[in-house]
Amino acid sequence: MMTNISLDQARKKLAGALPVRVRWLIKNYPIDFDFSRAQDDLKPITVSDTNGFEIPQEWQFLSLFGKRDYAEGGGAAPYLGIHRDTGQVFALDVESEASSLSLLNSDIDKFISTFDVFDRSVRQRTLQIEQVAGLVEAIDPAAFAESEWGGLRDAITSGEMP
Repeated sequence: MMTNISLDQARKKLAGALPVRVRWLIKNYPIDFDFSRAQDDLKPITVSDTNGFEIPQEWQFLSLFGKRDYAEGGGAAPYLGIHRDTGQVFALDVESEASSLSLLNSDIDKFISTFDVFDRSVRQRTLQIEQVAGLVEAIDPAAFAESEWGGLRDAITSGEMP
């Protein structure tokens, strides 16, 4: 089981801190987040999540709490999950031919904080774009260096889409 908090505690944190669904528009491209799975017990990926394909061993440690969809299905649509042993947060793209697992944050609190910074900038417009880069990097420096968040930060601050 997770080192610092249980899956139920993580679920409650996620459900309390994140919107059930939210859309970000970055240069007119939508990025949709669906955190509705966090409203119920967090469960591992199932065969129905993979369109009937067998679930590789390296995916079985994740408990899913959400999904991200880029460009209304025109891009990646990874699941978001918590590693049950380490508490790390990953994106899992079951359709990717390359690396299907991508680290997002080292724990759920840092995921929530990182998401909040982006949400305040992109959707709520209460945080200036110029502030985003330093804030998100400072939340989880070690994980950020290898996470997908860097591409989103670059898209927001440079005007280019990931």
